[in-house]
Amino acid sequence: MKSILERYGKVKQEVNNLPCMSALEMQSLRSETASLKLEISRLQESQRHLMGQELKEMRLEELNDLEAKLDTGLKNVRAQKTDRIEQENIELRRKLSEIMIQNNTKLKGEQPLPAEDPIKSSTILLGNSASSADDQENTNVPVLNLSLCPPGQ
Repeated sequence: MKSILERYGKVKQEVNNLPCMSALEMQSLRSETASLKLEISRLQESQRHLMGQELKEMRLEELNDLEAKLDTGLKNVRAQKTDRIEQENIELRRKLSEIMIQNNTKLKGEQPLPAEDPIKSSTILLGNSASSADDQENTNVPVLNLSLCPPGQ
């Protein structure tokens, strides 16, 4: 029983030591809470409009503004997508160039060629299949003669 009373005394003392809020602070917190709830409500409504929901209640001017926002956002998304595709394309060309250099080195048993611009490098390595054998022998650039076959052959 004594331990229970001691624990009660400690808890009561801790509660008394908690900072006391004035009525002004409480009113300020209530006001802030109300404004945050209103802001959340507006943001949720805006999100629903952006998702194409609850548009019947909107005026024509609001619909035009929403359309302009969506167009701007879509342009930004497309620009970002294009940039990423271009970066990926550059990286894939670089890897292709490295692989082609490795394959040519293995086939010829030569020293690897110095790294160059991936676009130029892949063009040089592919070479010109219409060139003569004399032209190919006079250059130190390995050339692959490629031809396309129709599907099914």
